[in-house]
Amino acid sequence: MGGLDEVAVKQEKLRNKARFNESIKKYRGDMEIIEKRIKQLEKDLKTKKDNFHGYRHVIIANEYLKIIGLYCAMNDESVQIMNFKNENYLNEARKLIYQILIHLEDVVTPHIDIPPNELEDRLATIAKLNPQRKLNLLNAIGYRIQQVVDAFGDNTKWKWSFVEIDGRYAVVTKNIIDYRDAIANNDPRKPYYVENLTLMRMVREQLDKASRRYREKYEQTTKETEDIKKSIAFIAAIRRIMILMGQGEEANKYKRIMELANNLMEENIRKKEAEKKTPQKKK
Repeated sequence: MGGLDEVAVKQEKLRNKARFNESIKKYRGDMEIIEKRIKQLEKDLKTKKDNFHGYRHVIIANEYLKIIGLYCAMNDESVQIMNFKNENYLNEARKLIYQILIHLEDVVTPHIDIPPNELEDRLATIAKLNPQRKLNLLNAIGYRIQQVVDAFGDNTKWKWSFVEIDGRYAVVTKNIIDYRDAIANNDPRKPYYVENLTLMRMVREQLDKASRRYREKYEQTTKETEDIKKSIAFIAAIRRIMILMGQGEEANKYKRIMELANNLMEENIRKKEAEKKTPQKKK
């Protein structure tokens, strides 16, 4: 009887595998179409010298978002039909998040400490991307990041790699906002008032999240000074935005948080130096 049971299980697995392969055909077909569009857009980035360079990066980012959605859908099919989480699909989705961020960093830089006035020329290359469109793009990226994180689950080797993703997403969010426009239109009667308000709240939330994530990484795993420095850099970015927006009291609050984090970092450095100087006891 045991042999018959094993045969039945194998046959069931084969039927499920066939069902799964059939169910993902459409996803693969859609993916091939999108990849062809991306290939053409990337070719245009290298060969065409026009005023659409920045927009092509944004369009490519949007196309990659679609592919991530397809990979996640394929993983969902795998879980539903075969009771198997397909980490290969999820890892491809994870890598595409980096591609999205790279394309947007090419437009607005990957630098957290760049002053808003130095971003004006870069933002001019995507001037037709109004606050509503920027909000849609950033929300879509945030959604896909969380979708991939949730699909991997807590016990994944990529857990701490998402700290870098959160950080880079926060920097892109910060740098894609036109602060001059947001300040000039800080009036409910002006166009995109609500959208600009939402963007400002979003950048603060993402910078704060990135800071907390690097702090967690520092405290729970690495104890590396570089991680706490990054945590402080994100808080410093929030403080600069608060000053820019004329929110002095909030800026002072973040100054105090920075001071506490700096104290922690300096204490850690002193401990490491002391450990280097202390001779190791012989076993």
